[in-house]
Amino acid sequence: MVVEKVIKIVSRCPSSYGLEPWFILVIKESKIRQELYPFINYRSQVLNCSHLFLVLYNQARRIF
Repeated sequence: MVVEKVIKIVSRCPSSYGLEPWFILVIKESKIRQELYPFINYRSQVLNCSHLFLVLYNQARRIF
């Protein structure tokens, strides 16, 4: 329930052009968080959290 509320709020945060181009990715699996670990500057919080929120610009949808 909390995760859904956070996604709803973050996805509606204003952007500089008013387009709200956010793409929110929530990662719960520890294996995926471990793979992302080097790309997030080896922050220990990435490995210890239950949910990792990635707020990406709309063009990132092409990647995922």
